[in-house]
Amino acid sequence: MFNSMFISTRLKVNTFLVFIGLLILGFVTYNSFTSLEKEYQQSNMISEKTSDLKSMFIGGLLYNSASGVVFNNPNSQKAKESMKLGVAKIKTYALKIKKVDSKLYSKVKYPINSFSLTANKSINKTMNNQLLTKSDLKQSLKEWRALKTIILSSIKQTTKELKTSKKSFNENLQSAIILNIIIMIIVLVTIMLISTLILNSILTPLKKLNNATKSLKETGKSDSRIEITSHDEIAELSTHINEYLDKIAEGNAKDELLIEEAEMVMKRVQHGWYSQTIEKSTTNHTLNNFKNSVNDMIRATKENFILLNKRLGEYSKLDYTNELVMPSIEKNGVFDLVIKDVNALRTATTHMLVENKVNGLTLQNSSDILLSNVDSLNTSSNEAAASLEETSAALEQITSNISNNTNTVIQMANLGNDVKNSVSAGNKLATKTTNAMDEIDTEVTSINEAITVIDQIAFQTNILSLNAAVEAATAGEAGKGFAVVAQEVRNLASRSAEAANEIKALVSNAIDKANSGKKIADEMIEGYTHLNESISKTLELITNVETSSKEQQKGIEQINSAVAKLDQQTQQNANTASDTKDIAVQTQTIAQTIVDDADEKEFVGKNTTKAKVANSGHEVNFPRKETNNIVSKTTISKPTKPTKKIKTVVANDTTDEWASF
Repeated sequence: MFNSMFISTRLKVNTFLVFIGLLILGFVTYNSFTSLEKEYQQSNMISEKTSDLKSMFIGGLLYNSASGVVFNNPNSQKAKESMKLGVAKIKTYALKIKKVDSKLYSKVKYPINSFSLTANKSINKTMNNQLLTKSDLKQSLKEWRALKTIILSSIKQTTKELKTSKKSFNENLQSAIILNIIIMIIVLVTIMLISTLILNSILTPLKKLNNATKSLKETGKSDSRIEITSHDEIAELSTHINEYLDKIAEGNAKDELLIEEAEMVMKRVQHGWYSQTIEKSTTNHTLNNFKNSVNDMIRATKENFILLNKRLGEYSKLDYTNELVMPSIEKNGVFDLVIKDVNALRTATTHMLVENKVNGLTLQNSSDILLSNVDSLNTSSNEAAASLEETSAALEQITSNISNNTNTVIQMANLGNDVKNSVSAGNKLATKTTNAMDEIDTEVTSINEAITVIDQIAFQTNILSLNAAVEAATAGEAGKGFAVVAQEVRNLASRSAEAANEIKALVSNAIDKANSGKKIADEMIEGYTHLNESISKTLELITNVETSSKEQQKGIEQINSAVAKLDQQTQQNANTASDTKDIAVQTQTIAQTIVDDADEKEFVGKNTTKAKVANSGHEVNFPRKETNNIVSKTTISKPTKPTKKIKTVVANDTTDEWASF
């Protein structure tokens, strides 16, 4: 049934059936739940009425209990507020019932109004601080009982209605669920059945197409074809694939012929043959592009080898002027490396030839300079030998004079030592004199101290004699004799004091003279010290002169010896200069040979090459050698010109391009 339909049509049919099934299921579900919603709303309304009636009942109970509290305790504000709240609650929920059920409201309307009037009177009394009476309580209780009876009967009735409504709602809900499940199962089974049939009608040709492509992939053969059993998009695709396989089979035959020829050409290329290209063609654009690329590669490689062979032929003929250049070669490739290596070989060879010619020209110029210098050296050596003989005689006379001066200086040093010893002895005697003066000064000081003691004794004796005279005068006649004695003692003290003063004056003169002698002795010591220092410096200078004279004597002796050796070496240099001249002649011959050999080749810089400029103007210092060896003559043989052997590459095939390479 579905094989004659397109896949898009099958999918649209399947989608339409799914939509219809879902639409039926939604319609049934909507109807079921609409009726259930109505029952649920009705049940909620009954539940709400029951709740409102219960709230009214609670409000009445609140009023009655609060009025009883106010009757017993008129000052309870909380109870008064509760009375008001209870009445307000009854009125509020009565209005809610009016919105839900007007019939029930008309039933409770008049009892509520009667109860409200009675209750409000009691409330007004309490607000005016009036006491409630038992009559007020009885009247309000009477009205409440009437209202309570109606409320309780209504609650009982609404509770019964709520149970009935809930039971009906649960039964209808179960029926709706079962009905929806049954319809859903029927719709799903129908959709799955139709979808399976449509899917099988699509998968069957797809499996055949998959098996055919898998076989083509595994075998690689284009002779397998896809079986067509439907008239859908897959059938059209299978038809196109079969037609494409037919074209592939036709193209493969041409491709095989081209590939066989390409293999044969590539084998010849591997063996160095670049004259044959691929001629076969095919409908495969990729293979044609590959063929053209291979042919272009063969032609370009052949041209590159021809150019390389040409340059190598020039280099083999000793012509290095042209550089190997291949603009079409890619950088850093194998051919680019060959070009770089060949050019590097050319550069190295050119550099070597330039260096050879430069060295030859330099050596040629140097040999001319060497010959000129050798002639000058020979003349200078003879003149130096004559000058050295005269210098040697003059040095011998100077050596004799310096030796005499050295002996005179030694005698002066000995005399200076004698004078120094005499000055040292005089200095010692002056020092002893100074010491003796110091001892005299010490003794005189002791005498002066003794005189001071005598002077003090004379002074005290004079005081005692005065005291004795005073005492004698006081005694009168009895003390006259004692007064005479006291006078004599005083006279004695006066003479002692005078004698002490005279001795003191003499000692003072002796001290002054001793100090004067000491000062003179110190000046003598200082003079001897300066004299000793001057003599020491003189001796030091004489010693330095003596040392310098000895060193000069040694130096002159060494110079004398060196001049003698220099005379001997000058004679040897004269012989060496003669030998060097022969070597310079041979060097000039070698340089000419190198230059001629370089001129036989062609290379860059051949005609512009010049000899290296030698550093001139620098004085050459020949080191002094203490040797008596004589340089022996050496002969340098003329070098033979090397012969070049060029190895010839022989090809196996005389028609191959590699033969010329």
